[in-house]
Amino acid sequence: MGEALIRCAKEHSDLNVVGGIDMGDELTPLLEQADAVIDFSFHEVTRTFAEQCAEAGKAIIIGTTGHTETDRAAIQELATHVSDGMGLELLHGCQHPVLVDTQGN
Repeated sequence: MGEALIRCAKEHSDLNVVGGIDMGDELTPLLEQADAVIDFSFHEVTRTFAEQCAEAGKAIIIGTTGHTETDRAAIQELATHVSDGMGLELLHGCQHPVLVDTQGN
């Protein structure tokens, strides 16, 4: 899925993928450059990515499934730490996403 999103982003001049990470890579160094993170990783790491995004004030779009109820509740709580209006920005002006695809799809 990650590679498909990168191909799609290349077709839109107003989008700029500032990085992609794989298993063992660090997300934090890319967050400063990004408007949002698109996560297609494993459910075991999504909560960590969501925590890092919340700390940086960045939105995260989660395409990963299989989260526990505990992780899902924690992720939803973390969403309250991202500034109001970020969802609207994602729909209309997110130009610098970071792609997280640890499955190599």
